[in-house]
Amino acid sequence: MLLLVTSLLLCELPHPAFLLIPEKLDPRTVVPASSLNVRFDSRTMNLSWDCQENTTFSRCFLIDKKNRVVEPRLSNNECSCTFCEICLHEGVTFEVHVNTSQREFQQKLLYPNSERESTAAHNFSCFIYNVDFMNCTWARGSTALHDVQYFLYIQNSNRKREIRCPYYIQDSGTHVGCHLDNLSGLTSRNYFLVNGTSEIGIQFFDSLLDTKKIERFNPPGNVTVRCNTTHCLVRWKQPRTYQKLSYLDFQYQLDVHRKNTQPGTENLLINVSGDLENRYNFPSSEPRAKHSVKIRAADVRILNWSSWSEATEFGHLGGIHPRGRERLPRRGLGGEGNYLRPRGCRNGVDISASATLGNCFLADDAVSLYIIFHVFI
Repeated sequence: MLLLVTSLLLCELPHPAFLLIPEKLDPRTVVPASSLNVRFDSRTMNLSWDCQENTTFSRCFLIDKKNRVVEPRLSNNECSCTFCEICLHEGVTFEVHVNTSQREFQQKLLYPNSERESTAAHNFSCFIYNVDFMNCTWARGSTALHDVQYFLYIQNSNRKREIRCPYYIQDSGTHVGCHLDNLSGLTSRNYFLVNGTSEIGIQFFDSLLDTKKIERFNPPGNVTVRCNTTHCLVRWKQPRTYQKLSYLDFQYQLDVHRKNTQPGTENLLINVSGDLENRYNFPSSEPRAKHSVKIRAADVRILNWSSWSEATEFGHLGGIHPRGRERLPRRGLGGEGNYLRPRGCRNGVDISASATLGNCFLADDAVSLYIIFHVFI
């Protein structure tokens, strides 16, 4: 049911409880406010007025508490305008100007959040997690009575679909959060409204949230490390997300930690852009101590980091394999580049290595390659 108000009207749930008060203007310069009959529908964010004959100019806009002006586009023959992506809980003033061939009309409409101060929900936040779920939380207003009950409503960007909270999180019987397990009704930007009921009037709170900014990514999966004598290649799988993102939208951070280091030693943090195809190759020569690597992900434009992945270990305790050798893949590391043959290895002989570092052998399709380390004590 559309709520059209002109003077004083308390909107019922799920609409904000606003007071719409026409402001009287100087009758010597403009026609009295009642001539336009300005009204505002909080559900559709539509401001409308009575059409005037022979209209030559029309203008509508709002001014918020910070004196910012929001003015939608309007043609001369229209008698309404719709405001998009605005929050109203701090109160705004609407204004309409209409010129005809005979006279000029102006009218203001005050739109305050006029219930008892500090009764509205506050500390409001939402986050999307595990791709398909969202939690929103808020705190009880400091002056709200114990009987207060809050309700959450969500509208998508075109205001054509409304979602009522299906599962409330409660604290001593009061709704202080909401869990959603179906996000199909959301768009990239959504309007959130929390209003309430009590013996006294409860102010409302509203907010506009971008789903890209509130999504918490899962950590990257399938983290693997493969090493040869000089380098280690780390690979991982891009996390699945609620928003449709390309690999260029991702930023990764690797935490490489050496085992058994002195307390207070800082780990090596490496930033990797998403255009590197979810891999990172770094120098790590033999003998190689035991290390672990963890990876986290974020949207490159926001850097709201995910949690860390499970640690993946590589290398050997004490820096030398217990048997003095480390098995390597037969033909490179996953086919990317010449990771198999160390620099200086030619025709099966490592010409750059000393006798204490061992020899280099080539592998064919049937034989696995081993690097043999001669350990002298």
